[in-house]
Amino acid sequence: MTMSTFLQLLGRKEGGLVPYLQYQNNSLLEEAAALAADVDAALPWAQAAFGTPPEATNLWIGDERSVTSWHRDPYENIYCVVAGEKVFELRPPADVWCARLERHPVGRYAAAEAAQGGDPGAQLARLERLNLRLKPVEPPRFVIPPPLLRVTVRAGETLYLPAHWWHSVAQRPGPAGRVVAVNYWHDARLDARYASACLAARLSERLGLNEGAEE
Repeated sequence: MTMSTFLQLLGRKEGGLVPYLQYQNNSLLEEAAALAADVDAALPWAQAAFGTPPEATNLWIGDERSVTSWHRDPYENIYCVVAGEKVFELRPPADVWCARLERHPVGRYAAAEAAQGGDPGAQLARLERLNLRLKPVEPPRFVIPPPLLRVTVRAGETLYLPAHWWHSVAQRPGPAGRVVAVNYWHDARLDARYASACLAARLSERLGLNEGAEE
């Protein structure tokens, strides 16, 4: 798909399609090299702080329809908003105990296409009754989790998101109807912060609060 086609899809805002440019493997240089001259290849202060150049520089383009699930990244993340706003909800690694992580099979989403044509007078086939095995519902855990950290990053602003922090991201478009951001991923050190994140994850799993929370 070309960039012009993507931007046309982004501007239509119709149907259930959610166009979002989010290829994460150094996408600015690999997928949009023509834009690389408009962005610093590296941020000197970040490179000095982390001791390494960025492993990837990624381009993100979307609108209010794009919302991420809760996740964490193994990189030090310098997130720069170019247009619109990004709204981050954050939790430190120590809050992994309240995430209620579960193991699930690996899957992949596929876009569904609307049906074309058909007979308006057609009758639905009779459906047989299904015997479903429902998973028992656990009683609520009467523990109040710590409050979320909510940060709004506006155009021209930068957020430092430490490695292994849990986050979910929503978007608010700018006047052009889109949100554009560039982020720099730097390799994270295997230091005391990493060890404490692993400890919190393993404790939450051993206590039965999460499944597969270990690094």
